[in-house]
Amino acid sequence: IFQIASELKKLNADMIFFSKMDSDYIFGSKLARIQVRVGDKNNIFLSPLLTHKINICWHDFTKHEADQQIRLLTHFSNDSEIPKIEFKEDKSTKETLFQTYFNKKNYIVIHPSFGKGNRALNPHQYKLIIESIIQKERYDVVITGTSKDINFIQKMNLEKNTSIINLAGEISIKQLYFVLKYASIVIGAETGPLHLAAILKKKIINISPTKYTRSFRWGPFNTSHIIVKNNKNCDLICNTYKNSCEEMFCIDSILASDIVKGVDFLLTDPVFPKDSTVYWIKTNSTINIVLNSRKLQDAEQVNNLIDKLNKNSIQYKLIVSSKKINIEDIKNKSELQFLSML
Repeated sequence: IFQIASELKKLNADMIFFSKMDSDYIFGSKLARIQVRVGDKNNIFLSPLLTHKINICWHDFTKHEADQQIRLLTHFSNDSEIPKIEFKEDKSTKETLFQTYFNKKNYIVIHPSFGKGNRALNPHQYKLIIESIIQKERYDVVITGTSKDINFIQKMNLEKNTSIINLAGEISIKQLYFVLKYASIVIGAETGPLHLAAILKKKIINISPTKYTRSFRWGPFNTSHIIVKNNKNCDLICNTYKNSCEEMFCIDSILASDIVKGVDFLLTDPVFPKDSTVYWIKTNSTINIVLNSRKLQDAEQVNNLIDKLNKNSIQYKLIVSSKKINIEDIKNKSELQFLSML
């Protein structure tokens, strides 16, 4: 904490925003006497050390992470828009990058690495995706990543091809910005480069295999995108932060052809989805309908809700709190589950 306080003093900062309520940094900023300290007021232990306390409801799944974080500006701006992040057009950086790596063809970026909480497709799946894209002869494929991803990319066993440009471990964040800025589509998991691509309003194919990683919290924000996920055949409880799952239910259910179809779709459709929140719920959520009343009108309400969920292709479970409840008038009784805890 004292070391952090010392480093913060060197910055000579007037304000600090805590996107995560990290106790070491919050105590450090207090010791460093930073005048304005902004964070979540719901943290009872740490909020007394803040000067500006913002009500952030992390459990509100209708609010994206960007929506939640923008609340930290409540006391300082009436603008609820996400601030733009831009690098100045550095012609020498840009020209050198494109003269070295790219021809005049359009290109699609694939970023195969992933953050904690998610899982990656296997190298063979990525190989099939890349080969399918370059066979169309309209686009090059640019592979990005850090030096840690080099071994994974080598396992793809890609044949030498001038249409495949591997930049893993070779470019800076500033150069990555320009690579993403001029890409036609960006493919990858919920990780930093994909969020940067979303800021740049790029079309994105978001590969999100696990049930734990929710696109309504971490998905591509305010840009055209497709979520690739299919874990309906996995009955396991998914918490990749606590348990490292080796099962392949969520990985094997994703086909390379699914990604390629997504590429073709986004190249022809300018705006998708029309309502991101509804789309994220469709692709990431299961709605639990708990039946705990014997009233007939409740059955009618439940059936109306079931019809709406079916119409919008939203997954749901019917849960009965007691075997004494009359379920004869409920649709889709095959979906019923009893709450064993009751």
